[in-house]
Amino acid sequence: MKQVMNKGQCVTKYYRWIQKNGGYIWIQSSATIAINAKNSSEKNIIWVNYVLSNLEYKDTPIDIAQLPNLPEKASESSETSDSESESKENS
Repeated sequence: MKQVMNKGQCVTKYYRWIQKNGGYIWIQSSATIAINAKNSSEKNIIWVNYVLSNLEYKDTPIDIAQLPNLPEKASESSETSDSESESKENS
């Protein structure tokens, strides 16, 4: 972001963008500052993502967020810590 502010534009390196149902695509992004012609103190950043590949490893989860039907986390009130469990076992 520093480069955008100093030079007015930048292009990122290639990176992988994980997909909701598994796998990833390769992306490259470009950012440019756009100055409002009517109010020069107003600046906006235009960010464009370029998709460079087709979906790769579509059936392979890369992140836990891509796993289907995760069980809901038990509420904290029903969970006990290790120290509580140990004290119950020792009594």
